[in-house]
Amino acid sequence: MADGARYPLEVALADSQPLGDCDYIWQRVCLQYRRRVEMLGEYSEHARRFLLALDDAPVEQHRRVLGDPVVRATVDGSLSYFKMGGEPFFEDDLRTVFRIATANLRKASTVPPLAEASDDHFRASDRLWPWVWSGERADDDPFGDLFQRLFSRYHHGLVLLTPDSRTREMLLAGMELVQVLCPRLSRSAMSHVHLIALVAAGRSARFTSMTNPQVPGVIFLSSSVLSNPWQAAEILLHEAMHVKFVDLEHTHSLLSEDYDASSSPTIRPPWNRAQPDNVNEWPVNRALTVLHVYTCLTLFFGAVADRSASLEAQYGPCEVDPAKQVRRSLDRAHYLTQQLERHEECQECLGFAGRLFVAWLGGMLRSVDPAPPPEDSYAHLVLDLYEREADELQALIARSGRGAPGDDAQWGASIREVARREIDSTLLALSMIAEPPAPSVRVAFQEHAAALGALEDAKASFRDSADALLSVRRSVSQAFRGVAPIAEAKSPPGDDGKSAPGAVIREMVEDSGGHINALAAALA
Repeated sequence: MADGARYPLEVALADSQPLGDCDYIWQRVCLQYRRRVEMLGEYSEHARRFLLALDDAPVEQHRRVLGDPVVRATVDGSLSYFKMGGEPFFEDDLRTVFRIATANLRKASTVPPLAEASDDHFRASDRLWPWVWSGERADDDPFGDLFQRLFSRYHHGLVLLTPDSRTREMLLAGMELVQVLCPRLSRSAMSHVHLIALVAAGRSARFTSMTNPQVPGVIFLSSSVLSNPWQAAEILLHEAMHVKFVDLEHTHSLLSEDYDASSSPTIRPPWNRAQPDNVNEWPVNRALTVLHVYTCLTLFFGAVADRSASLEAQYGPCEVDPAKQVRRSLDRAHYLTQQLERHEECQECLGFAGRLFVAWLGGMLRSVDPAPPPEDSYAHLVLDLYEREADELQALIARSGRGAPGDDAQWGASIREVARREIDSTLLALSMIAEPPAPSVRVAFQEHAAALGALEDAKASFRDSADALLSVRRSVSQAFRGVAPIAEAKSPPGDDGKSAPGAVIREMVEDSGGHINALAAALA
């Protein structure tokens, strides 16, 4: 994506009202939380005192205190309890939070309330926030105690960490790099983030990064996603956009008044592996925030593509293919836009601002994409999952050495059967698309079939069989790469459901993914 296309997209995402301008959105957030504190004034004298301190303080201090994660979570939780009969909220906590927040305003503190008890106050930029959580805190620390209780309540199995010097270095480098690549967008996104917290997962948990609307203004990161400045820059922007979306939800009618995520219609992203209990299906609010992020990542990776060569001397090698990431982000964003725009049940879940939001992002995507996929095409997204699973399989093999879990011969036979099915499904799908597969494609797959037969006769090991599957997958990816986007056509009445090539591809990928899931679990 050239600079001429990127600049108006960045300006719109960072500065346009009502859905991009961070200062405008924050004004709305502050007004919203002021109203909520006024409502709490019916129940709490400390809330009323806090309002008086807020009125006396300069407006520029309001954001420091009303944006504090503990202040916001306390206001939200206590209001839910008093006004809507939500989960119990300790009134002692409410009094403590308003007392400390009021004192922070009265003395015009230079840091947010949660940061006051930090003995190791480390900022990720030259602004007041975001700052970075550290376990080195004062003994008398009610704000810190409440934050840790909130974290434990919503994130079982995860532990807050104090970042080491290497992690801090990567955070600073990532923050600096994202500002170089996307200066306006990074400023807009990061202004919504008050705190960055490093987190470790237990053995049973898998964790890279997340945000939580119940703990607003916070990015939670694993140090594993901070291995280099390029990855750190991407993840910081990614999660900051989720935080910004939460503020949009608080201040704009993105969702209908009666929206409930638990009963929302769902969108299944074809690029995600099928999961038990359909946890890979997203309710409308999740689809909206992911659409927002992918639109921004299109901009980010476009800047990486244009500037990585000139920046690698300073920030090290860029280990991703940015052009591929631009295409991936565009394709996923287009798909979500189409699902949200075209399905009536999704439209019914959107408020006025939500419909405007989808149209706004969709219009920007179409304006910057020189080759948008046709509507109803999804096979390229499924094949993206297929290629990523091949990379995962290769990594699993590398970690396992030459052995396999349990019965090596049984795993070898299972892997060979997956490879044979993929060959059959690929030839079937290619024959449905238009012309029969090219002779060179047929020859390649005949050679793969012969090699698998030889491995079968030799009772080959898991490792040799897995190598053969990876070779098959490279040929499958190559065979589909030059094919036009494949529509998700409906099968005619009475058909067996396999006349649509997209359906064949999806079934192939899901079936193979189940085997790779089982292998990954066995190797864990």
